[in-house]
Amino acid sequence: MMLSFMLTDNDNPIRLCRHCTKAFVANRPSAVFCSPWCKNKYNVYKSRSKDKKE
Repeated sequence: MMLSFMLTDNDNPIRLCRHCTKAFVANRPSAVFCSPWCKNKYNVYKSRSKDKKE
């Protein structure tokens, strides 16, 4: 029942992490990563792929 409330709650929506694709409850409306570790890893991989293209 709590899961159904969390899925429909607009203040704290459940999202999928952009890096690891785990489900998490977003504390902020703009949150796209489940942790600072995932955010850092995503940015490292993104930066390294840019370097390979150039």
